[in-house]
Amino acid sequence: MIYPSLLSGKAAVQETIDRFTNANLPLEIISGGTGEEADSKELSCTEHRSGSYVYEAQTRIQGPEDLSPNAVHSASSP
Repeated sequence: MIYPSLLSGKAAVQETIDRFTNANLPLEIISGGTGEEADSKELSCTEHRSGSYVYEAQTRIQGPEDLSPNAVHSASSP
């Protein structure tokens, strides 16, 4: 994940990609966002997520359990 997608981070992103590649680790999704979509593409991101956390962060993350990839979130959660 790259948040925000800033071109100034391009060298660090490429180094991370290279480390995964050199270690033969799969790297199927590189997520970026909260910047320009074109910048995410230039940073080799495979997806771009534009700022929903600005509106929903406090309703979606109540504690560490919400950070689990298996957590279920609803737009109507308190």
